[in-house]
Amino acid sequence: MTVIALPSSSQKGSQTTLDRLSPFRLWAVTSVNLAYGFMMADQGILLAPLEAEHLFGERASLGLALMAVCCGLSQLSGPAAGRWSDRHRSQYGRRRPCLVRAMVAVWLFTAFVSASSNMKLRVTFVLVFLCQQLAWNCVQTVQAGLVPDVVPADQRGAAGGAAAANTLAGALLALLCVRFQGGLGLESHYALCVTVGILCVAMASLSTNETPTNNIDDSTADVYDPLTFVRHLKSCYEFDPHRYPQFAKLLLSKTLYCSSVMVKGFLLFFIQDTFKLRNFKKDQAIVGDT
Repeated sequence: MTVIALPSSSQKGSQTTLDRLSPFRLWAVTSVNLAYGFMMADQGILLAPLEAEHLFGERASLGLALMAVCCGLSQLSGPAAGRWSDRHRSQYGRRRPCLVRAMVAVWLFTAFVSASSNMKLRVTFVLVFLCQQLAWNCVQTVQAGLVPDVVPADQRGAAGGAAAANTLAGALLALLCVRFQGGLGLESHYALCVTVGILCVAMASLSTNETPTNNIDDSTADVYDPLTFVRHLKSCYEFDPHRYPQFAKLLLSKTLYCSSVMVKGFLLFFIQDTFKLRNFKKDQAIVGDT
C-alpha cells in the first residue's frame, strides 16, 4: 500500500498549467516503479527465503515471518513521507530532492543489510532490513506524489498505466536476471537492486522540471522544524472511512490480500521446518491443501 501525496492547499490555487509530456518522459517519471517492482521480486521471492535459511537455519519460518512483518511495518511510512515531500522547500522543487535523499538511504541500508548477512548478525539484519524497506517505501511514496505535480490531468490515466506496467516489467526483469546471477552470491543481487534504483531515480529526476519552492512564503512549511513536524505526524494517519468509503474498501481488500500472501509464505516454511521437508513440491502441495 502506497499513499499518494497530494499538493498542499496553499499550492493548489497557484498551480500553473502543466505541459504535456512525451511518451518517453511519461515513462521516465514513473520508472521508479520499475525499480520497486525489481526489488520486491528479487528480495521478496528469492533473497528473503535464502536469507531466512542462511541466518535462522531450521527456524527459517521465524526469520521469514520477521521479514514479512518488517515489510508490513514499512508501509506505515507512506503518509509521513508524503507530508515530508509536500512541505519540502528547495530550488529544485519539493519532490526530486526528497527522492534523491530517500534513494541514498536505500543505498546505505542495503549495504548494511548485505554486511550483516555476511556476518550472520540476525538481530542487526532484521533491524537494518526494516530501515531499508522504510527507505524504499519513501522512494515509492515520493515518486507517487511527483506524478500529479508534473503530469497534466489528461495524462494521469496513462501515467497510472505506465506505473503498473513498470512495476510488472521490473518484477519480470528481476526473475530473468536470476538466471544470469547464479553462483555470484547474494551480494550481487543487492548491488543490482540498488543500481536499478539509482538509474530509475536519476531518470525520474532528470525528466521533470519542478517549480522551485524555496521562495514560497508558506506558513505550513515545517520541514526545518523537527518538533513541529513530529506534532503534525498524527494528522498524517487520520482517516475517516465514512467520508471515503470506496478507499476504505480498497484498503481493507488489499490488506487482506497481502496478509494472505504473507501467511501462505510463512506456512510454506513453517511446514518445512516442522516436518523436515526438503522437497519444494511437497511443501507447496501441503500449503495448497490448507
